[in-house]
Amino acid sequence: MSLSKVLCQLPKLSRSTSIIHEPWYLVAAVVMTTLNQPQDLPQLYDHVKQKTTNDDELMEVVLRMKEAIFKSGVILGTPRIINSLTSLHSHLPASLSERLPKQPLRQPVDESTLKRRGQDMFDRIYERHAGRVMSNLVTAYPDLGSHALIDGYGRILSEVSVVNALDTSLVIVAGLMCDNLPSQLKGHYHGALHHGSTADQLGDLQCLVQQLCLHYHRTYCPLPTKTK
Repeated sequence: MSLSKVLCQLPKLSRSTSIIHEPWYLVAAVVMTTLNQPQDLPQLYDHVKQKTTNDDELMEVVLRMKEAIFKSGVILGTPRIINSLTSLHSHLPASLSERLPKQPLRQPVDESTLKRRGQDMFDRIYERHAGRVMSNLVTAYPDLGSHALIDGYGRILSEVSVVNALDTSLVIVAGLMCDNLPSQLKGHYHGALHHGSTADQLGDLQCLVQQLCLHYHRTYCPLPTKTK
């Protein structure tokens, strides 16, 4: 089946009537990034563009796609997101790319603020297990704990003005599924529920991941079978 047909069949993951509030194309972009298929992001953009009604809506969609890909770098690493963001941006018409922000979304803030933001999000995701999870990170390597809290959660994931906390959880879950990381997937699966997702929505997300992985002839890690 062609990618065009696959994209038409992907579950939408929400009941929103506005494309700018739908998370499915964010998840699809991160799946393509995880599977190292950046060349297909332009086709995803073209597909989503058809569902927008004006230039402002399209610009917001592009910003959301870029931000979701950028956030996935926390689990995927920088090289993959460089390839994906470059592929997407190079496909944009000049009339659109010229309107995109030229300054970083994340402005410099003090480390204590980043740590507080990171801790708040970390606690929301892991709830009563947060202390144990952080202890495991610090035990593995002391710098790992502070890096995860300050850089990963505080600086990157906790910024929710473009991609909200729930959609952030969904793209992280999708990335972990495609990267076959069941240990980390379990925690972020529950984190998505803590941020307001439902079992049905996560089931649709798994269907989306499955369809894209089938298209690319890749395997994926399924969601946990028990919620709690």
